[in-house]
Amino acid sequence: MSCVNIEVTKKYQLYFDDSTYHIFQKALNAYNDKKFPLSDSLLSIVIENSKDKLSLSMPIYFNPYYYRGHTDVELKKYDQALIDFDKVTTDTTTVTDIIVGRHLAFKMLGQFDTAISLCNRLLSLKVDSPIILSQRGLCYYQLNKLDKACDDFKMSVKLSGDSSFLKPYMKNCK
Repeated sequence: MSCVNIEVTKKYQLYFDDSTYHIFQKALNAYNDKKFPLSDSLLSIVIENSKDKLSLSMPIYFNPYYYRGHTDVELKKYDQALIDFDKVTTDTTTVTDIIVGRHLAFKMLGQFDTAISLCNRLLSLKVDSPIILSQRGLCYYQLNKLDKACDDFKMSVKLSGDSSFLKPYMKNCK
């Protein structure tokens, strides 16, 4: 009788060793507990330990750049958020929460034209249109394109039935 040697590989082992995966899990727990500075620090360690194994093709749920990008947004580190999201996806992504995160980062950096483009992409994917319309309207408002802003605000209110958030901006609408 011969002996067969079987080696079991865990899914995460393509990207992390066991100790780095443990740090990754702690980082996700910190993120879920809204302990964003801790999550950011731990995810940076994971990225440093594994950067030669991380790629765009890896599953998003194992990608520390994805989680650090969202952490960066929470910490108002918008430039870093864009860098991290760029390591997760391409401009043709349909992963809506990445597009939303990128939109917010561009908007907060004052890059309103890019933020509008991302809203257009989200609208083409049929994502929560009243919210996306209001966000696109706010970008148009910042660019002083009041006709477009007002059109988006009015459609957002029509779809959601709520205008309280937009009232200060809609004062200039006809």
